Amino acid sequence: MISRNVQLCVMTVMAASSVAAQESPAPHVTRVPAGTSLVLDGQLNEPAWSRADSVWEFTQRDPVQGEPGSERTVVRFLATDAGFWVGVWAYDRDPSGIRHAQLRRDADLNTDDSFTLALDSQSDRRSGFLFSVNPNGALQDAEILTFEQQNNEWDGIWDARARITAEGWVAELFIPWQTLRYPDGATSWGLNMQRFIRRKNEFALWKAWRRGEGIRFLEREGRLEGLGDLPDRARAEVRPYLLANERLADRTFLGSGRDSVTAPQALTGEVGLDAKFAVSNTLTLDLTYNTDFAQAEVDRQIVNLTRFPIFFPETRQFFNESAGIFDFGRLRQTQLFYSRRIGLRGDGTPIPILGGARLAGRAGRQQVGALLVRTGGDEDATDFATRVKRDVLGRGYVGAMLTGQEKSGEVSGAGGLDFNFPYIIKGPELCGPGKHRVESRRGGQPLQPFADHARLSQRSCRHRVPVRSRWRRLRASPRLRSAIGDLPFFRPGRDYTAPATLGHSPL
Repeated sequence: MISRNVQLCVMTVMAASSVAAQESPAPHVTRVPAGTSLVLDGQLNEPAWSRADSVWEFTQRDPVQGEPGSERTVVRFLATDAGFWVGVWAYDRDPSGIRHAQLRRDADLNTDDSFTLALDSQSDRRSGFLFSVNPNGALQDAEILTFEQQNNEWDGIWDARARITAEGWVAELFIPWQTLRYPDGATSWGLNMQRFIRRKNEFALWKAWRRGEGIRFLEREGRLEGLGDLPDRARAEVRPYLLANERLADRTFLGSGRDSVTAPQALTGEVGLDAKFAVSNTLTLDLTYNTDFAQAEVDRQIVNLTRFPIFFPETRQFFNESAGIFDFGRLRQTQLFYSRRIGLRGDGTPIPILGGARLAGRAGRQQVGALLVRTGGDEDATDFATRVKRDVLGRGYVGAMLTGQEKSGEVSGAGGLDFNFPYIIKGPELCGPGKHRVESRRGGQPLQPFADHARLSQRSCRHRVPVRSRWRRLRASPRLRSAIGDLPFFRPGRDYTAPATLGHSPL
């Protein structure tokens, strides 16, 4: 039995090598001549589409790994002065079986057929964006954080149209150049595509189609060539606002029939500004003054019957873009930075933000993020956070983070180090994601250790049974305080220890 398993693994590796050797050349973007207009209507009937390179080699990840997609899919790419265009022909021998229920943006498209485009425009195989559309033209987008995580709160500027035809369904996507981040002189991007057929529970991908991989597995992404002479990013974007409010006079009516003015009529107003500056093609500086979040989505009403606070997602645009760089620690357990601690009270009521600055992006092999925000009202505090991640190996990194708050002359802070070292050895994957130490300083007190976490996991060559080893010790010091983090599960002075474990579970 052991020799048979070894033989199966060797055959799998040999088959993968054979497939890699037979891969077709990378597709090229077709440049549309200046003055030629494309209409975003989902028709795909302009002559330029017929001259573009086609991609059709989609392979199933599920239900039958390695088999060709059960339905033919063709994708083509165009480039204009305005942006990047993608045309999708999703053929289907039974168009009546196409699922298309969702109509809202950022709805859960798992109930529908869909097409997803992954773009790694910085070609770092670590970050990118996902653009999804269903047969109704409903949009969904996300920022790729890691192989296992994505930021669904990211909302890029792009659009799409789709329609169902007698041969299946077609979609047309348009992404402005300004939505993407790419280095100077870029001629190619990382690319992957996925088609989901709901009634068959079928995932078919262009690259990274094995079960241990997927659309976010940028290590095995494909390439899209022919992207020379890309336009530079707009160096500045300014969004001012003016808010006026007129209040009528308050009157009290007396018993004699006469009235008395208790508060005079008043006209008040506010002005504010949001600005975005491109420090480079991959670094962005955001500035805000007297910030107004009137356009942010309202939190869902949830009845909390537990003793722990509810974790709400961030929806404010100033904090949302490139938010993944500030991730540190275990979500909702030892999360060192939680942006909703800034400018919002515990009950969700706003605290005025007088001004702020944020720098985020990539500089060479480093991902960097820095945030400084001044709040007013009854809080009157300054919050800050800095984050650096250095690329190591193919997908790994080592990083550090420091957060803190200055309030009433007292400074509190927390910081730590983390790393992630994934390895791939002939198909099996050995992962070491996330060991970190968080420390805190408050009012000149010495640094106090807070948390350690380590995990080692290995997936078999058939990508079906992961084996995990995990050790964790969490301690909250009596003086610990992360003013802008999310640490809801700990009581000061107590240890929370989980011994080393070794086990397996199906994917």
